[in-house]
Amino acid sequence: MWRIVSATLMVATMAACRVSLSPLQNRIDVGQETFVVFVGDGEGGRGDLYAVKADGGRVYPVTYTRLHETRPALSPDGVMLAFLRGRRAGDSTDYRVVVMNLLNGAERELFTAEEDRAPVNLGWHPTSPLLYIATTGGVLQATVPPGPLTVTAAAESAVADSALSVLLGRPAFAKVAPCATGAGMCVVPQSGSEQLITEDAADIVPWGGDSLAYVTSGGTRLRIRPLGGGRSRDLRWVDPPANPRLPTVFIVGADAGLRGSEGG
Repeated sequence: MWRIVSATLMVATMAACRVSLSPLQNRIDVGQETFVVFVGDGEGGRGDLYAVKADGGRVYPVTYTRLHETRPALSPDGVMLAFLRGRRAGDSTDYRVVVMNLLNGAERELFTAEEDRAPVNLGWHPTSPLLYIATTGGVLQATVPPGPLTVTAAAESAVADSALSVLLGRPAFAKVAPCATGAGMCVVPQSGSEQLITEDAADIVPWGGDSLAYVTSGGTRLRIRPLGGGRSRDLRWVDPPANPRLPTVFIVGADAGLRGSEGG
């Protein structure tokens, strides 16, 4: 169902925005290959969005504004990129929720911060074109254009909570959360004891159903670590921006979208 809705959405959006240009055109095969979108420092230290292939290499800019962009979240099909945009870093009262079609670069604003509801995090429904928006006044859900834009209170709290969390495994058997000791981030299983990932792990995301990934200390690379043990590998990026953080990942063949999380 998601693929059918997504295909319809892409065709309609492309028809309405013929002059738009994908920032990843001829660089990454959007929706067809595994890639990562992350935040890095742009002009004046404001956040910009960048992308890199799963095997590393050259980093490509996704946004080109003088505004601050953060909290990227790739849709389950890897085509739609949701993120927060504002004039100042860390000022959620000024944030807007924006969705970009990575096939053509077209953008649509879904929600603007209100007096008692400032957006702080984003997550996609795993099978429907719904975006969950965590705000300071509760969780909202927004339908993704080009259909009629509606923003309402989240109808399914359990699904919304899952979409806004970092879940590991398929089906999920654990989540990522701050360790009970207060030092570092841990894998917290549904049963059993929590396990420390690493004390310097930040911005942890699932990598398929059998691994996780996190930005290493100093932001030099993204480390991919199997959940069942084994050797980790590093995704090395060429000429990355300063302070890379908040990755979100699309995995080819995965049956669910992978959401970024602000860890650390």
